[in-house]
Amino acid sequence: MSSDSHSWDVYVSSQRPPQAKIYDWHVLAEGDSWFNLGFNPLNHKFIGGSKNIIEALDFKKQTVIANLALSGDTIQAINDPTNNQKLLTALAYRKWHLILLSAGGNDLIDALTGKYLVNGKQIEVLRKSVKSAHFMDYINTPDLEILLNYIESYYTAFSNLRDSVEDNKNKNTMIIVHCYDYIVARNAPANLPLNKKVGPWAFAAFTDKAYKVPVNFWKLITDYLFNRLAERLRRLENKLPNFAVVNTLGTLHSADPNEKGNSNDWANEIHPNPGGYKKLCRDRISPFIAKYLN
Repeated sequence: MSSDSHSWDVYVSSQRPPQAKIYDWHVLAEGDSWFNLGFNPLNHKFIGGSKNIIEALDFKKQTVIANLALSGDTIQAINDPTNNQKLLTALAYRKWHLILLSAGGNDLIDALTGKYLVNGKQIEVLRKSVKSAHFMDYINTPDLEILLNYIESYYTAFSNLRDSVEDNKNKNTMIIVHCYDYIVARNAPANLPLNKKVGPWAFAAFTDKAYKVPVNFWKLITDYLFNRLAERLRRLENKLPNFAVVNTLGTLHSADPNEKGNSNDWANEIHPNPGGYKKLCRDRISPFIAKYLN
């Protein structure tokens, strides 16, 4: 059963009489482009089908999703109360049946391209001026550990925020997160409205003259980085209350590294296409959610 998805303002207005529609489940979604890509804030509709996870989800009962996600958001930005007042408002608004969170991917990608700061320190996941026969020598392990610790701390902050807002009304609400899938570094930017493009990301980093990573190491490095991110997220299941991670790694058919656009289950370098999102939800995410909403 498909769900209705709305931006926060539209969700709130839709709950007021006389237009209020009765739903069995109310779900709050927060995160990045994997929850938001293709969403048009002008008319609150999704453009061209399931261009993100939220639109591709199936539920057993009538469900409405209040979607706070923004393309490009990091877990750091999501937890910033000065820039994300809507999250505080949403957590205080009602008792949610479920909270969905998509975060950490942009933090990792930004650090891969050297555009990430932790306490004022620039984090670079790749090492400069390396010539080696082993892919691990191209990874800046100390900076990667700083990044992963930072992501973990902000996931913990998100959980604490859920538990503390407005009389702890959502303290027992389950948070479900995913861990993305293995990207293929390639010259395939994302196409945005008005013929705008953004990216590529990993491809730009690997070909940057400061790094010059050999092509045969690209997939080994990106797989390793996303495995490390997923490990950290899954570790949080044993640390945080009412927190569950659906393992989405290895679900999608990898893109052809020579393709500059849509390829197999991928629309561009770091985002699945509608078929990819449908596969993620059908095979992994929707059945996982069904264990907690029934």
